[in-house]
Amino acid sequence: MALALVVAFDGFVLTVGDGASPEVFTAPCAFSSRALNLTKNLNEIILPDCDEEAKAGWIVRDPLSMSWDVTGEGILDEGSIDIWDEWFLESTSSRHIQITITTDTGDLVYLGRAHLQTWNRTAEAHNFLRYNVAIAGSGPLTRTPAPAGTVGSSFMDSAAETEAFMDRRERSRARRAEAKPAPAKARASKAREPA
Repeated sequence: MALALVVAFDGFVLTVGDGASPEVFTAPCAFSSRALNLTKNLNEIILPDCDEEAKAGWIVRDPLSMSWDVTGEGILDEGSIDIWDEWFLESTSSRHIQITITTDTGDLVYLGRAHLQTWNRTAEAHNFLRYNVAIAGSGPLTRTPAPAGTVGSSFMDSAAETEAFMDRRERSRARRAEAKPAPAKARASKAREPA
């Protein structure tokens, strides 16, 4: 008999980066459930039967894109309120998210940038304040160590390649913002200023 090697709840941990350098990751407290969700968006093509064209064809699916997100809920810990509030209310940029799965053979670490999409609190009479969050991935998710035999998939890009890509994207956005022409009204006001 071979029993399954299982991972306990506390062996599946979500931590949120603070964006500083060096970056510090903090695990929000009091999750009662959390999930890492991976999705492939597929394009469906129907292959006809050339000998029997009236016959129903088989659907072939090709991946168009991949995405990931994290969901979780639990009893709201007072010490974690600032983590969620600062991310949702004060930050328009994505943050690093790290998910660590502890196994008998070592840790699997998933890392990517994400936005806090929803941050909800719910109170019920004679109970504690509860919360739920939805964290939407923005760009690739990397895994360390990478699974054996995976080459070229964006999900399996190295963390360094992913970080370089995200940095290039942020710099490009900053350049576009700087190069954006001033509104016509502002230009007209400047033109009327005395020399």
